[in-house]
Amino acid sequence: MRALKDNLPDVYEVEDTWVKEFHDAIEGLQQQLAMNLDEFRVPASAVYRSISSSNYVTGEVTYSDGLWCQRTVLLQKVDALLYYLRELYGDFTK
Repeated sequence: MRALKDNLPDVYEVEDTWVKEFHDAIEGLQQQLAMNLDEFRVPASAVYRSISSSNYVTGEVTYSDGLWCQRTVLLQKVDALLYYLRELYGDFTK
């Protein structure tokens, strides 16, 4: 989890592969800890098609390939999960 956070690109939006990786990590933790951590998942509504350009005259909109998520949304979920686990199990980052 910490590695995911530390390696997240410093950009406005990240590809949904980062969200998928985070959700895979949550799945693993849920199995290991036998607890439900679904509240920490990034909601589907926060993953979207990103506009790469638009023309206000014609109304034409061009989208980037794939799906995207604001980096801050993903970071908030990662930080919330890390804080929750730290409260339960102590500082495991050392």
